[in-house]
Amino acid sequence: MRAGPTPLPGAGYGLGVFNVQRWIGHHGSLPGYESPTVCLPEAQATMAVLLDTGILHDNVEPSTLFGQAITRIVTPGHVVNLPARPAPPTTGTPSGSGHSP
Repeated sequence: MRAGPTPLPGAGYGLGVFNVQRWIGHHGSLPGYESPTVCLPEAQATMAVLLDTGILHDNVEPSTLFGQAITRIVTPGHVVNLPARPAPPTTGTPSGSGHSP
């Protein structure tokens, strides 16, 4: 469950699991389907959203928009805020650790 460094502020990633603002999980994005499932251990909270679309809205994946909207209400101090596209790797970041949420 260790998350390695990423170029995204407040975000780590490792073994297919991200840690953003202490929400731990995965966006579950596949062509045509998205199923973000995350947990916030300190609040004993889990969120799972199932979407049958992969169509971007203003260049942002629907799972990112739903995650932001839900966590903005439920845990305003811990909003899942992943970007639409991965940031370029930085020096010292292992290759392949970039993540497209």
